[in-house]
Amino acid sequence: TVLNNLGVLYEKLGMPDDAKKSYIESVSIRRKLLAIDSISFAPLVAQSLSNLGGFYETLNDYPNSLSCHLEAISLVRSLIRIDESAFRPQLAVTLAGLGNLYVKVDSIPEALECHKESLEINRKLSEEDRAAFSHRLGESLLNYADLKLVIVDQK
Repeated sequence: TVLNNLGVLYEKLGMPDDAKKSYIESVSIRRKLLAIDSISFAPLVAQSLSNLGGFYETLNDYPNSLSCHLEAISLVRSLIRIDESAFRPQLAVTLAGLGNLYVKVDSIPEALECHKESLEINRKLSEEDRAAFSHRLGESLLNYADLKLVIVDQK
């Protein structure tokens, strides 16, 4: 957790080399722990991969960003099969991150699918606990609506 948070801090301080090193080291250590206890460490690996993917995105390194985001989603989807209610919020956030990447690389149909699924998850979460998830529902609605407008403008 410390290395992942340190990566976030270095990124905010404009220290990309240090951020990248921290993110990569965080993913590496968490992957080793994943081999010991996959259920406990898969969410942490997914979080680190999402952060590393977002970092690569800021560098316009879209292939590495996509690889990280897709691996993170794969991990979270595997956790959903074990305990859906515990990992739905992480899946919604991870899908939104991938959707945002797809927008940047102009893959609008893929972006729309990611944001649509994130919206559906956040809608259900908000119905279950409005106070905890209404802000995420609002973000998802805006992302989805913005993409629908892009599609209309392209026609």
